[in-house]
Order: sequence, then structure tokens, then C-alpha cells
Amino acid sequence: MSKSKKSELQRSFKAVGLKGEELSFSDPERAFLAVLQQAVGSKFYVLGKVKVLDVFSFENEDKLYPRMVAKALANTRFDYLICDKETSEIVCVVELEEVLQQKYMQQKWLRFLGWLVQKFCTETSLARLIVQQQRGYLLDQLIDRFEAVTSQFSASLS
Repeated sequence: MSKSKKSELQRSFKAVGLKGEELSFSDPERAFLAVLQQAVGSKFYVLGKVKVLDVFSFENEDKLYPRMVAKALANTRFDYLICDKETSEIVCVVELEEVLQQKYMQQKWLRFLGWLVQKFCTETSLARLIVQQQRGYLLDQLIDRFEAVTSQFSASLS
């Protein structure tokens, strides 16, 4: 577990015991998964639809802030977790950003949840890659973005 002093936030480094829910992928998510698996290569494996709160937790869960965050993130899932095949270390979170027509309040709520997840990823040095949903993906471009994001965070850990 990695720990952030400011909010007593902890992150699981290992994917051991984490469960994804691959059956709940939409067609665009399933199509992106195939490209993502190619992009990350044979050194990594991909878990899909993992609960955010299975990766992040708080040291003092009985305090107000952790309870509020847990309630806000209760149904939030990472689209994909990239994990090292040898160590099961969680290397990167990949989010597939959808372009949806939503009501203003839904947009504000989703932006808040995205901000919160980004804050937690940053505090615990977990790389996060956001990819805009589209009809087709350039494999080379996705490989470059994945390598850039993961090398930035692995350098900060050294």
C-alpha cells in the first residue's frame, strides 16, 4: 500500500485479489480493449471495470471525509487497469472518455468524480491515461501515450 499524508489515502500496489467485470463492457469498450491489449504488449495484462475503492482506501475510514468520498465513489469503476505480468503491480489506469449528451448536473458530477480520481492517482503516484472514445485507434499513438505516462510516473518513484 502506498500512503498519502494529506488525506490518509492508501493505494494497493498489487492487482492480486482485484476482480474486474469484463462482462459489463459496452461494444466500444470491448473494441478498445482489443487495441489496448496490443498496445501494452506481452509484459502486461489488462483488468477491466475494477472498482475505484478496491484500489484506493483510507486509513481512518470512520472519519467524515473518507465516508463522503466512499459514498461518492461507491459505483465508480476504472475502465481498465494495466498490470505487470510478473509482479502483478498496477502500472497504469486507463479511462475511455465517452462523448455523451448529458444534463448539466450529470456533467458536473462526472467532472467532480474525474477530478477526485485524478487527485487520488496523483497523490499515490498511479499513472492515469485518458483516451477519447472514437471509431478507430492508432496503435502506435496509443503505445506512445502509454509509454509516456508510465515512464513519467516510474521516474517520479525513483
